[in-house]
Amino acid sequence: MRIHLARKEDLVPEQLATLARKLSNSVACEGECGPVRAWDAYKRHLYAFLEEGTEQPIAIAEGSGRPMSAPGWWIDPGYRGKGYGYELVDLLAAHLKSDGVTTIGTIPIQTPGGAYDEQSRKLVQRLRMHFTDADA
Repeated sequence: MRIHLARKEDLVPEQLATLARKLSNSVACEGECGPVRAWDAYKRHLYAFLEEGTEQPIAIAEGSGRPMSAPGWWIDPGYRGKGYGYELVDLLAAHLKSDGVTTIGTIPIQTPGGAYDEQSRKLVQRLRMHFTDADA
């Protein structure tokens, strides 16, 4: 794995500042709902994904709702298309399952101008695979 999951409340001020800067500077965040908006509004079920070695945040996710959740995520544009999304959803699924999530609800695809729609659909499908009846 090249990344690991950290709860928002466990991040150090430098990591929080880095994320705030990335989220405010990213054109890809404009008009997005989900985790980008939840990051400042919610207090629980928020996660950052940190690059191994540097501990720099490269993505965020929101995963509220128990036993059903409809998580969302945002990946820094510089890390998109490099396989980090697959790692993110695998880590997120493992965490959500360990935290009582048994079902994944509808996850809307909200990408700027549809630029990452196909990749996002693949990530949603991969996440859903972690919550199949075979796991029950």
